[in-house]
Amino acid sequence: MMNRSIVPWKMALSQILPILGITFSIVAIDAVTSNSIGQAHTDEQTVSVQWDADETYEGLTRRAEMAARTAAQQSFERDILITNVAILVLGENGSSVVPILRLQVNRTDWRSRPDPQIWSTYFGSSRMLLELGGMQE
Repeated sequence: MMNRSIVPWKMALSQILPILGITFSIVAIDAVTSNSIGQAHTDEQTVSVQWDADETYEGLTRRAEMAARTAAQQSFERDILITNVAILVLGENGSSVVPILRLQVNRTDWRSRPDPQIWSTYFGSSRMLLELGGMQE
C-alpha cells in the first residue's frame, strides 16, 4: 500500500515540476525585460570654457551656459536611450580650473524647456576662485 501512495505523488510531482519551471522562466524573463525598459540612462560630461582677457565673469557664465546647452542637446540627439544628462562646465583662467555650473535635466523637461538657466546649478565661489572677483558688467 505504501508503494501506491508514493507512485501517484511522484507522478503528480513529475507533472508539476515542468509547469513550475516554465512559470519561473516566464517570470524571470518578464523581470529582466521590465527592468531594462524602465531603466534610466544618464549621460555625464565635463566641458571647459577658457576665460578671455577682455571678458567679464558674466560673459564667461553665458558662454558656459551655451556650452552646457550644446552638450545636452547633442547628448539627447546622439542616443535615443539617454533619459537624463548631467553636464559639468568648468571655467579656466590660467592654471585655475573651477566648476561654473552643472546642468542636470531629463529628456522630457529639456524637450519642453531647453533653457540651461532653468536646469543649472551655479557655483557661487567660481568668480573668486578664477580670480575674477572685481570684474562686473
